[in-house]
Amino acid sequence: MSGRVRPSEELLRIGLRPVPSEANFMIVGLPEGVDSDGFTEELVSRGVIVRSLKGLAGFSVEFFRVTVAPERRIEYSSRLARVLQGQRSAER
Repeated sequence: MSGRVRPSEELLRIGLRPVPSEANFMIVGLPEGVDSDGFTEELVSRGVIVRSLKGLAGFSVEFFRVTVAPERRIEYSSRLARVLQGQRSAER
């Protein structure tokens, strides 16, 4: 779990809501108004293994699951931040 502390803190800092987990994936909530479909499509185009949780019982449209190898967690956090910034810019 210690390997997740820094990336989780980074995700919180940029407005995402990571759900605590000890698996090799993280469930992450998006800020209000950002739809997970467009967000996850952009991540896939950048080589991130991700799945929108839209339509699954217990999850709202703004949650997604990202598979993250322990040694790549910080790199993936940076990719998530760049995509989120792009999504927010597109909304304006």
